[in-house]
Amino acid sequence: MGQLLPKSKSKTDFYNDMVIHLYKLDDIQMTLPSKLIAKQLQQKYDISDSEFMGIEGVQGLTKALKKCTNLKILKLQIPTCHNIGAQGASQLGQAFQYLLNIQQLQIDIQAANRISDQGIQDLIKPIILLEKLQELDLNIQGVNEITDIGIHSICETLNQMKNIQILTFQLDEPNQVSQKGFKQIIETISNLKNLEKLGLSISQQLGLIEFEYIEKFYKNNTQKKLQQLNLQLNSNLENDCISILIKNCPEIKTLNLNLYSNTTWLNQKSALRFNQNIQSFTDVLEKLTLNFSNYQKTSIEFIEEIMRYVCQCKNLKTLELYFRILLMEQRLEFFKNIKNLQNLKTLKVVNFLENFHKYYEIFHAKSLVRYDIK
Repeated sequence: MGQLLPKSKSKTDFYNDMVIHLYKLDDIQMTLPSKLIAKQLQQKYDISDSEFMGIEGVQGLTKALKKCTNLKILKLQIPTCHNIGAQGASQLGQAFQYLLNIQQLQIDIQAANRISDQGIQDLIKPIILLEKLQELDLNIQGVNEITDIGIHSICETLNQMKNIQILTFQLDEPNQVSQKGFKQIIETISNLKNLEKLGLSISQQLGLIEFEYIEKFYKNNTQKKLQQLNLQLNSNLENDCISILIKNCPEIKTLNLNLYSNTTWLNQKSALRFNQNIQSFTDVLEKLTLNFSNYQKTSIEFIEEIMRYVCQCKNLKTLELYFRILLMEQRLEFFKNIKNLQNLKTLKVVNFLENFHKYYEIFHAKSLVRYDIK
């Protein structure tokens, strides 16, 4: 990733040069070189070089960011094992409150930085002040010592960001988040009525999530503006949890569902309920991804129910089905269902994870723009 300036003789000189450079970008003056004017108009920085990190790097970066009052887009990556700790996270949080024109903020805290609950609280709380913020991408990887207390701080902040339109939240293990933290995330998201795109990825094993709790917050909530939903979960959800999460989203055009350890959901009853609950956006859905490829076996009954729904999506353009089918007779049965896709006139792309090259002739007669059969 690019640096703002060439490397100086020392880190101290480098940070001083960076601060001076960014300070100039505060003032749009025609006396600036044309290249700097172009950068100012773009008002976008991708800060992911390891030179910035460590406590010394955070201090220099914080000083620079406080001068970037015109910045609209900031992508900040804290590399793995730089161990900035709560102190470094708190310092970065202090800088965020100066970014009053920021519209898109990406915070990628990679593994083993040990920012802790206190660090995440100090980092995330100032974001409330960013009234122009429309898109937030928060990625917290493993060994950052985040517990339910840290999740509570994140949710408190999100609850006050009613105008956020795009939210991506990724939490990787090993952190120490429990079901309590996950449920608070679900409750918080249900209150964000202006979301257009939502990405939620939690790789931590949380045990069994009860349907009754999920239903409590989503039964009467409608995400009328949500057009794209990406869900990636590594926990067992009780039957119908996923269905109730997406039931009241009538405008979804893109649905990506990755349940890579959800063994309780793969049965015909759940698939049937899933079909019934997502009928609300059958006519608008353009891209559907269903990934159950980590399961030892997917029943043909489950697939049949899913395919029955897919064939009703008259505006579907892209279909990705990632199943694991062990028995040859089941594979053949699967492709009998796939043939029904011939009736979808808008379908352009079909992707499969299984080794289906020998069945390519089934699709050979279909006028797809592109084949991507893995």
